[in-house]
Amino acid sequence: MDARTLEAELDGAVHALEKPLTAGDFASQHEPLRRMSSVLGEAHVAGIGALEERLRGRVFTALLRAGRQTSQVEGADREIARRRVHELLAQIWKALGDEHREAASLAAAGRTGSAVSVLRQAGTWDDIATLYEKENRWAEAARLHEEHGAHADAARCHKAAGDVRSALRCLLRAGDDAAVRPAVREADAGIAEAALLKAGRRDLLAEWMEERGQWTRLAELREGWRDAAGAAAAWEKADRPEKAIAAWRKARRESEALRLIEAEVKPLLDRGDAEDAAFKLAHFGLFERAAGLVAEKRPEHAHRWLSQGGLDEQALALARREARRAQARGRPQDAAAWHEKAGEQALAAELWEKSGHLLKAGTLWEQLSRWDAAALCCEKLGRLDRARELYARTGDAASVARVEAALAVRKGSS
Repeated sequence: MDARTLEAELDGAVHALEKPLTAGDFASQHEPLRRMSSVLGEAHVAGIGALEERLRGRVFTALLRAGRQTSQVEGADREIARRRVHELLAQIWKALGDEHREAASLAAAGRTGSAVSVLRQAGTWDDIATLYEKENRWAEAARLHEEHGAHADAARCHKAAGDVRSALRCLLRAGDDAAVRPAVREADAGIAEAALLKAGRRDLLAEWMEERGQWTRLAELREGWRDAAGAAAAWEKADRPEKAIAAWRKARRESEALRLIEAEVKPLLDRGDAEDAAFKLAHFGLFERAAGLVAEKRPEHAHRWLSQGGLDEQALALARREARRAQARGRPQDAAAWHEKAGEQALAAELWEKSGHLLKAGTLWEQLSRWDAAALCCEKLGRLDRARELYARTGDAASVARVEAALAVRKGSS
């Protein structure tokens, strides 16, 4: 087809389109559009720019006017006619090599699948995403945005699709903290925590939990992050002093730990409950101070705590003092027990023996290798076999004979 014929045909088709375009008469637009499609296809025009300048403007304007008729119309027949207009436009744009406008026309004709195919061949994923969005196909649009790294747009589409988890994930990938914060607040707690943890955004997670007052969970997380000081502060907010004290100590912040211990002990001391205060102090490892509170009234507790704290010299001095006091009060059994705690085994054994506690005395005499004294205790207790063994160790033949005679009598009487 020569240029003159092409120009005449297109000119006539454009002229024939003017009245039906103005009147919105879709059916009357079909024939001139068909003519235009046929002529352009036959002439193999290499794009709208290849047309003569005057004609190019008229054709382009007519096609754009026809393409703006995208709103659905009332009446089934009119709507069918409108869609047919866009199908014909798609053929024209294809003949002109304009894939974007071809796809837009196919979409307006309701042929979304065909429009997507054209756009995929053209490699224009963003146009496909836009097409999906226009049709409220949010999940597909979001997936396409995400595949191409447009995380903010992906988040917007995921949110429109009701997929809060994916929307939050994309916002985090986009690095838009200002958008992440409200999204986190709107999300389910479990979804928000999981998303922030997976993204490694401990700062935002901590901020969000502080806003919600989730101190216990925050403390647990900070312990897992090996942030002992942060965990301690959160445990304090959660009103868990014992855990806070342990965390402060783990952070090597003993002054903070002591501050909380004092707060725990003060009410007990204020009401005169020194013993409970001492137990509390000992529980937190403050053995010397605990012992000092009860050394006079409950020296046995004080001695145990001093020993636990490795304060051996103080424990020894306390035991010796209490041994002297017990003897002065005429309580040999108590004195024996304190001498034993003081490591004065011989004095303890003598007192156990004098107070009639021969088994305890004998055990201590054996520990001191005082076989004769141990043997005498066993003999008095009637443990004749053991007494004979111990007398034999001393070489006391007379005592061995005496015990053997007693054993013979016992066997004869039985």
